Amino acid sequence: MPATSKNPNEGHRKRIRQRFFEFGLKGMLDYERIELFLTFAIPRRDVKPLAKQLIEKYGTLEKLLEAPPEELLEQPGLGKAAVTLLTLIKQLCAEYLKQKASKDKYSYDNPDKIVEFLRMRLGGEQKEIFVVLFLNPQNHLIDSVEFTGTVDRGVIYAREVLEKAILSKATAVIIAHNHPSGACEPSSADIAVTNAIRQALQPVGIKFYDHIIIGDNCHFSFAARKML
Repeated sequence: MPATSKNPNEGHRKRIRQRFFEFGLKGMLDYERIELFLTFAIPRRDVKPLAKQLIEKYGTLEKLLEAPPEELLEQPGLGKAAVTLLTLIKQLCAEYLKQKASKDKYSYDNPDKIVEFLRMRLGGEQKEIFVVLFLNPQNHLIDSVEFTGTVDRGVIYAREVLEKAILSKATAVIIAHNHPSGACEPSSADIAVTNAIRQALQPVGIKFYDHIIIGDNCHFSFAARKML
């Protein structure tokens, strides 16, 4: 039987992987980073054209990672294995940032780590997701809960947030949600649910640090705007 033909792209794959091994992502263009990823997801094929095609469509690596899986599956040449790995990468990054935030002290004046986690978790979501973060007396993240839907369930959310905060022995709460439209400014429903939760937490002495809205390349902080 004839010997199995060697992958003609193997030499290029080895070079780009070695470059990453020595220097990391530093100096790589976005399409090259995607190309490197695709070498592991798609065997025996030149993936540079596909990487450039994806960057041409989405513009940045961030936008690609935020794209819904069902949309990615429609991209020519990008199969289920690659889409699964892309989705896994985003979720692993979100979990990493969440666990890191649980160890790092939340700063009322500099909530960058929390926003970073929320942007990774909520960015690109097609549905509105409501996230509640519960903090202990050292301002470490001890638990979180998510609700899918809209914030017009203000009274229900307030009760659920209060119950969960008491059960988790939280001393402070941060709430957040995304705007699939990409806008960051709060709606009247956003303001109403913020007030409802603040009023629910106040009598039991649980601090309400912030309500953060994640939009498209922006975020809105009720605390920073002095709206709490």
